[in-house]
Amino acid sequence: MILAMQSGTIGDVSIPVTSNSLFGVTGPSCGGGQTFEIMRTQVAGLAAVAPIIGWTDLYQALCPNDVPKLAYSVGLFAGGFDATNPNYGNVMFDWMGDIIGGTPELTRTGDAEHNIDWRSVVFDPGELTVPAFVIQGWRDALFPVQQATSLPFAKLYFGGLGHPPATSTITGPEGLYLRAQLVRWFDYWLKGIENGITTEPPVTVAPDNTANWSAGALVQSDNFPLAGTTPTTYFFNKNSLAATGGAGSPRRLSPTTGPTIILNPLRNALGGSADQLMAAFLLVNNLLNSGGGVLDSSIVAKSDSAAKGINFTSTRLASDLTVVGLPEFHLFVSASASNAYYYVQIYERLPKGSAKLITRGAFKDHAGNFATPHKIDFPPFAINHIFKAGSAIRVRIASRDFPFFLPNLKQPKAKIYRDAGHPSQVTLPVVL
Repeated sequence: MILAMQSGTIGDVSIPVTSNSLFGVTGPSCGGGQTFEIMRTQVAGLAAVAPIIGWTDLYQALCPNDVPKLAYSVGLFAGGFDATNPNYGNVMFDWMGDIIGGTPELTRTGDAEHNIDWRSVVFDPGELTVPAFVIQGWRDALFPVQQATSLPFAKLYFGGLGHPPATSTITGPEGLYLRAQLVRWFDYWLKGIENGITTEPPVTVAPDNTANWSAGALVQSDNFPLAGTTPTTYFFNKNSLAATGGAGSPRRLSPTTGPTIILNPLRNALGGSADQLMAAFLLVNNLLNSGGGVLDSSIVAKSDSAAKGINFTSTRLASDLTVVGLPEFHLFVSASASNAYYYVQIYERLPKGSAKLITRGAFKDHAGNFATPHKIDFPPFAINHIFKAGSAIRVRIASRDFPFFLPNLKQPKAKIYRDAGHPSQVTLPVVL
């Protein structure tokens, strides 16, 4: 399409182009990923881009810390297949076999055709010289905010739009605002219209939910994390989150057994033909989504209430606590076997006792010294959330988070440490 436009014709549309013509590229989701990708082609005339809820690191988007996002992986694979005109190469089936088989890290090996990292611009930042206005969603569980924070893009917007459990509507106030900003962006870079967009603060932070969007709620900043953000550490102290640690014997984290029979068609199809694997993906996707599509938000918003886990809860907050950015988990763990999975969630425990899931994450522990206490460090998804006065912060560490993440069918017994020599903790970016 770009080559056709440069030659002056797209389909039946003639475009008056010359060697001095400029163009820009934008698109959401897969189109956002492709918009990032075109930045490194150095194609003539490309003056600016605006990737919308796309990826910079495809592997970490699908398999953060080597734990596959089960529901999204199955849904995307099933949803992108054209049964009337099969459109997947062998590498796609190889990748999904590795992901569902519990060895997603194998997708990162081989040549460009077989290495999933070749599709990720995060590894070649020196090629990204085109001005980029990047839009990501706080509650986007597919391509979260950290897809945009690892590289120095010209302009960033973090808001309520995104993949589930975020909203994808673009007809509300937030969508209309962003459409106007994109026009300003391309007017400046393509037409040379001095509209002030490059002199404004480069970072705009909006509420995590489009329903709460208003122009007055926008926070503009020269940097991210926001000025005034203080890393605040909560230690695991007995069964609490506290300002200090060093109390309590190790907590046992038992494997979760339960109804994951829904995955049997996929397990049985691994190693078989492409047709058998595709049929299994279509079947499991329908089962997971109860007949809905990959954008069914219910599957990515709920918790695994049947999973075995350990809770650590703070005292009730005396005042509102604003958390904006990327939390970090620093856990001391051991296990009875290698490759244990650790699934984490952060909740707001409301005054009346119910709990609201705020963010989640997972980690596959490759440590060779798995049987002795050792430290693992990893982030869950970024958040923009106000924990209300009277609520409490709850951290849960579980041995399963199904069906959002792939369950570990060989999950060993594990321990979480919380003593002075092994101070497990979570750090939250608190805005004062």
